[in-house]
Amino acid sequence: LGAISLKEFADKLASGSVQDLWILGGNPVYGAPAELDLAKKIAAIENSVYLAEYVDETAEHCRTVVPAAHPLESWGDV
Repeated sequence: LGAISLKEFADKLASGSVQDLWILGGNPVYGAPAELDLAKKIAAIENSVYLAEYVDETAEHCRTVVPAAHPLESWGDV
């Protein structure tokens, strides 16, 4: 699969062709243009998982939020 635009991604979400969605960081609901209405489209996905450090706009619309370790929580003393 190649890279697609955010508009193409939103269209795929709206068409129902996406059944499982993993969002690894970022905050696409906040950063995407309002006319794409990603919040509504992501909320409609049955299996949506969001890996994030904080509960933000995208986390509010995903079914599952997995907490990511903050960089200061994952460093070692070695």
